[in-house]
Amino acid sequence: MSSICIGHAERGDESSSLIAAEAANGKLSGFASTFLFYSSLLDSFPNRSEETRDAARMCLRMPLPSIGLGVKKFRDVGIYGQIAEESDTDEEVLAKLQIMYEKMRDHETEDPRSGNNDMTPEQKAIDEANYILDTAALTGANWIETRPKLAEIYKSVGRDDIATFVYPSNLP
Repeated sequence: MSSICIGHAERGDESSSLIAAEAANGKLSGFASTFLFYSSLLDSFPNRSEETRDAARMCLRMPLPSIGLGVKKFRDVGIYGQIAEESDTDEEVLAKLQIMYEKMRDHETEDPRSGNNDMTPEQKAIDEANYILDTAALTGANWIETRPKLAEIYKSVGRDDIATFVYPSNLP
């Protein structure tokens, strides 16, 4: 899909390029990488800084590991999202992203329209597990060290199958 978007952009067809990128966001929902690509595409056009910022910040509402593999992708989210500066170190960018992530999460948790109060125990467990994974992605936490905690969360709501998948008993 990205090659289609880029092809339109190279031919000077901004509208078709952005429509194709928006379609990708809809078809591949739940992945931050598509919003990061969209943000990057928006940044390549003049007068799109607010849209660039908003698309990048959407990444923080998705599972953070889906941003990409490596600090550069997280750095791009911080820069495009106007959360960090180009001159910031990678550590500073990640710290700023974590602050913004926590603010967004707190706001969504406190918002009565969010539906968080209507969550089942299993939904709450999944939300907590996702939080652990997101935090690990932002802090560079060791994956192996997060596995027992994730397994504990899933076991607490009777999801032994997922707990065993995340942390098999033959691991240290």
